[in-house]
Amino acid sequence: MKNLKIVPAKEEDMPLIRKYIELFRLDDENLHHSQFFLAKLKGELAGFARIKPYKETFELGCLAVLEKYRGKGIGKEIVKYLINIFPQDEVFVTTNIPSYFEKLGFETVKNGPSELEEKICRVCKKKLRQNVVLMRYERS
Repeated sequence: MKNLKIVPAKEEDMPLIRKYIELFRLDDENLHHSQFFLAKLKGELAGFARIKPYKETFELGCLAVLEKYRGKGIGKEIVKYLINIFPQDEVFVTTNIPSYFEKLGFETVKNGPSELEEKICRVCKKKLRQNVVLMRYERS
């Protein structure tokens, strides 16, 4: 997408990121600016996502596109960017919109890293989310 830049977040970006995480009921555990990447369109925040570290794996999480930018492919661009820099070949995401991630090449998995299965129970209960699944993209 023309004019879209994806950049690492800075500490001063966190209040706005936290605002949207709360608004969209996303995973608010262990937030740190070093995990986030911002999608900016003409210098304005259009969306973001994070690479969340666990003890034994990583998760692509908190994918958000601000409402006025939805439907323009920004989420897809963020996911593609993070897949390319992901610290392991298996890219995991927990989501209640699996159809979106299926279009990007992710597949639902029955069993995955225990840390992510535990996270689904913990975070989804707290955020009142239902029908959350674990999905995997195999980078090769």
